[in-house]
Amino acid sequence: MTWMEELGEPEELSSEFLSTPKAKSLKHLKNQILAIFSADLCSFCIGAGLGWAAPSLPQLGESELGLSTADVSVIGSALNIGGAIGALSGGLLIDYVGRKKTFLFITPLFLFGFLCVALGVNFYMLVMGRILIGLASGLTTISAPVFAGEIADPKYRGLLATMFSFMLVCGILTMYILGAFFQWRTVTFACLLFPISGFIATIIFVPESPVYLARQNDLKKAKKNYFFLRGHLFGFEDIAKDQDSNIPSRIKLRYFFNKRVFKPVSICLALMFFQQACGVNGIFYNLKIIFDISGGNIPSSLQVIIVGLVQLSTTIISSIIIDHIGRKTLLIISGIAMGASTTCLGVYFHYSIHSPERIHNLYWLPLASLIVFSAFFYVGFGPVTWTVLGEILPLEVKGATSAIVTSFGWFLAFLVTMTYGIIVETFNQSIIFLIYGSFSFLGALYVLICIPETTGKTLSEIQKLFS
Repeated sequence: MTWMEELGEPEELSSEFLSTPKAKSLKHLKNQILAIFSADLCSFCIGAGLGWAAPSLPQLGESELGLSTADVSVIGSALNIGGAIGALSGGLLIDYVGRKKTFLFITPLFLFGFLCVALGVNFYMLVMGRILIGLASGLTTISAPVFAGEIADPKYRGLLATMFSFMLVCGILTMYILGAFFQWRTVTFACLLFPISGFIATIIFVPESPVYLARQNDLKKAKKNYFFLRGHLFGFEDIAKDQDSNIPSRIKLRYFFNKRVFKPVSICLALMFFQQACGVNGIFYNLKIIFDISGGNIPSSLQVIIVGLVQLSTTIISSIIIDHIGRKTLLIISGIAMGASTTCLGVYFHYSIHSPERIHNLYWLPLASLIVFSAFFYVGFGPVTWTVLGEILPLEVKGATSAIVTSFGWFLAFLVTMTYGIIVETFNQSIIFLIYGSFSFLGALYVLICIPETTGKTLSEIQKLFS
């Protein structure tokens, strides 16, 4: 007997659970946590792929493989190319095979990608492995936020949705720590454990999304899964109604210009733009190099780990406060703090070039600035962007719209990663951080003017904001 067969059929359940949520539903919160945690093991793998770059790329440049600086840059950014492709295909995959089967497809992709890098003997094997990791990462950034947004109780949706970013940061920090003590190939072999664990956990703990099942007209199983996750059926009628009335028989281009589709999609595209334009990937991919250039009394590898610990701590804080402070407030605070920290860093590097005597006692400023940047990125624009994406995109075309938004984000990540070195070589370190700071301030202003608050609202209530 499986873990769901023990429940019996929804029709056999006491009628008290069919209309209003009861205290017993809290016991079912663990089912939501287990399901989302298991699915988000894939986001841990994303973090491993992203965090691998900071300690490993400098080692690759000095390895026996004879790679040039340009080769190393391509290897690092190849993950983002794969991410853009994976995100585009992910929208179709989650709508046609379901959320759970998508996770079962993703984990072997991660496995083969890490294996290809670990065994890499030349530039092409390394690029291919990074692209495979990117494909899996793109699929994950589509499927995991959508899955969490669909199965989480509105009261806890913010907390559970930020688990995506928490697991991602855990993966990044793990790579920072391993990279400080081991060579890049050993670190990559260690990464093979993560997708294997994710595959097993998905089989055991992840049910199919009731929203997806309702769209497939399997209302009996959708109701059963909904009760397993929530402990009641309050709100299930809205899901069944939405899926029955809103799905167009044939999606045409003009459908995306409908207000209830165009407005939330444009908001998500803007959030994704500002999430990347703040320079997060350019900074974190080159974190060790930045600390090497800035100097200081602390070894650069230790500074990298300190930043990783800050990322993890603030992601936990974000998950606790997101349902109390609200998405919009966190995004505004995040944008302002990131803008201030990268602007300070830009000013520091300006004086380090033109008047180094003025900053000889400010060797601590780069680390402090990047701690602030990391902290507030992972309090706001990091996790909250994905939370909002999972909440406001229209249910009936969530797969297609998620694919567009997420692929756009991965493409921007590629641009930011590739242009970092070009801008630094053409101008200097100061200019790149001043650019990042300007976009962070603009992001905060955009959120203040254009973003509605979604905290505590059901998916149906959120959709009505754009109707």
